[in-house]
Formats: sequence, structure tokens, C-alpha cells
Amino acid sequence: MFKNLYNEIDFFFRRNIKLKRKYTGKNEPKENLFNDFSDEKIQTAKEKEKIYLEKYHLQEFKNNSTRRNYLDNLAVIELLESCFLTLEELSKNNKNIIKILDIGSKNWFYVSGEWSFFKYNNRKKEIFITGIELDAFRVYSNFHTRCDYAHFYIKNLQNTRYIAKDFLQHKDKYDYIIWFFPFVTEFPLQEWGLPLSKFKPTEMLRHAYDSLNYGGKILIVNQDEKEYAVQENLLKNLKFNYEKKVILKTVSLNTNTKDVLQLSLNLKENKMANLKAKFYKYHRALGIVFSLPLALCAVTAMGMTIAKEFLHNKPLAHFFFSLHTMSIFGSDEIENIYSVIVGISTLGLIFTGLMCLAPFKKKNVDKKL
Repeated sequence: MFKNLYNEIDFFFRRNIKLKRKYTGKNEPKENLFNDFSDEKIQTAKEKEKIYLEKYHLQEFKNNSTRRNYLDNLAVIELLESCFLTLEELSKNNKNIIKILDIGSKNWFYVSGEWSFFKYNNRKKEIFITGIELDAFRVYSNFHTRCDYAHFYIKNLQNTRYIAKDFLQHKDKYDYIIWFFPFVTEFPLQEWGLPLSKFKPTEMLRHAYDSLNYGGKILIVNQDEKEYAVQENLLKNLKFNYEKKVILKTVSLNTNTKDVLQLSLNLKENKMANLKAKFYKYHRALGIVFSLPLALCAVTAMGMTIAKEFLHNKPLAHFFFSLHTMSIFGSDEIENIYSVIVGISTLGLIFTGLMCLAPFKKKNVDKKL
């Protein structure tokens, strides 16, 4: 109950304030890229990377990306080649223009992999790729939003756009739709900060199907077999034809042996980075809960000063003072409780704010993208 109420309020502010800051990205050296891989996979991974570099013209991307982001996009290409579309299937599309939609793109850090796959398997055709994200203005611990990151990732990709919008309100038609990790149960949706009012798996699936052009295809990737079972029931209830793809248990371009997309999207973070993210979450929660008493305290303090020093209006100044201290209610208990609330909220915001800015030392791990 409280979780959903908090998500409703938090999501309302994110959606309406729409914070934006330019993200410039960074490059990391790619030496010893596969050192964390098992011995038997290192050579296979190097050979596959070499093929992808040439086939999908990835050298520029490799020179302007982090190690983690580069590996993630290689893994997305590997997934699309293995699980989604073969070259024979692509060649059956006789259209000169191909439109692709990615649903729930988050910060769309894997867009280069998608764009490269469709672009260089359709050399004689023009492709248009759209990413759509409901919660595009979710703020990270570095005060950049998903939207900031997404616009950085698409800046050099022709005919690519990122839309901050509810997919159910989106009316375009597409030849291919990619959908990573749709919310099919309530718990992950709430953990990602969305209110239950946005939990509409059946409506989303039906709208995705209706958004396909004739002969179009959808790729849906679920987190695990449990979520796939829920997804399959949704497909059956809507009487949609579907094909279950084989889950890859061995992945040559990743260090883990779990499902390829689950692995590539769940990036490694050290404990201190996780702690910092938690403090940031608490800081936002405190800001929402205690914004009213702190705002009242600030406004009445300014009003008291202005009334007394500039307007020379003692009754008005006394009124602001009584509001400032809550003595207007004539109860010592209310005054004391209000003073404690303001004190705790101020100290809490100061503490969590300082912890958000604290330069935690990172060990040899990958930065969250």
C-alpha cells in the first residue's frame, strides 16, 4: 500500500518535472576484454567479436564506449542473430523501409547493437528505429536521467528516435518489435518505481500485436522461466500465435551462463555503489515525505522577516511566527512534534544528500550505464 502510494507520487513528479542534463559519456580501453571469461570461451569470444566488428562496422563504437557497454551490445547482436531473425527471414521482407520498435527502452544502452543488426542485414533498405519508455525521466545517482543517456547513445545512429511516452498511447505501426523484460507480475513493476496503475500486461501485449504491420514479428524476452510461464498464459488467453525460442545456456560473449539478455542487462556494481544508490533512494523518499513541513518552515520564516523588517507590520509578522512554530494551534504538544519533525527531516536530508555526493572508491568493477 505505502509502496504503491510512494511510487504514484514519485512517478508523478518525475513525469511532470522532466529533468534533463546533457550526458557526454566516456571511453574505456578495451585491452584484455575477455579476461574474466573461462579459458574455453576466450578464443570463441575473440573470434566472434572479430566477426561482428567487421560485419556490423563496430570499430567506431568500440573506440567510444565503456567496456561494459561494448560487451552488452555485442551480446544483443548475438541474441538477435541466435534467437530472433535469421538472414533468410530478413530477406523475405520486401519493403524498402523497415520500422523497428523497442518497448520499455529504459536508457537504451543496447541501441547500437539493435541498430547495427538491422542496418547491416538490410543494406539496400532504409531502417527507422524507435525506442519508447514510460519512465524516461527516472534519475540516476549521478543526477542524469534515462533520457539523458538514451540521447547520448542514439546521437550517431541515423533514423533513430527515443520517445518518452506511454506505449499504450503510441499509434505507429512497425515491422519488428523488440520487448525486453515486460512487466508480467506486479512485484518487479513496483520495485522499478512504477505505480500499479501502470500494470497492464494484457493491454500492453494486445497493443503491441496491433502495432505490427502485416507479416511483422515481435521478440519478447522474459527474465526467467517463471515470468515466461506468465507471459505464455497471456499469449494463450489472447489467442496469439507464438513460437518459444530456445533459451541460451551457454553464451560466448558473456561471462555468465544464464539467459543472455538477463545477463547482459544486469550490470555488475560493487557494494559501495549499491549503498550509494540506496542513500539516493532514501534521499528522494525523504524529500517527498518532508517537503511540506520544510516548505512551510521556509515560507513562514521568510514571511516573518519580510513583514517585520520591510513592511513593518507586527500583526502579520506575529501571524507568520505562530505558523512557523505551530503555536497558532495553542498546543504545546503540536509545537514540540512539529519541531522534532522539521529537525529530523532536515538532518535526514542533509545526511542522505551528503552520502549521495560521497566519492565512494570503486574497485575493479564495471560502472552502471
